[in-house]
Amino acid sequence: MIAPGTWAYVELMGHRQVVGTLSETEVAGVKLLAVAKPDGAVQLYSGAAIYAITPCTEEQARDRWPYMFGAAAELSPVTGFDAWVDDLDDPGIDDEIGDDE
Repeated sequence: MIAPGTWAYVELMGHRQVVGTLSETEVAGVKLLAVAKPDGAVQLYSGAAIYAITPCTEEQARDRWPYMFGAAAELSPVTGFDAWVDDLDDPGIDDEIGDDE
């Protein structure tokens, strides 16, 4: 059993991951894992959705998963997207399948 308030990294169905402090709650007669994320949000998960729980310290969580604490990764801008969208509106492109004219 994991003590309430324990920091942990939780791996979920759908290749999702979340880090935060854990507690257990009950909703409509069903026990759920409550994960209080560093941003203050609380998410509830069914036991069936959980693949793994890795207990850790807050320091370990911040070191290993900084993006979950709001440290945004630098993203490079998408290039060429506007030109691609403009090409879709090109009247020279046939709109009908099988139109050979």
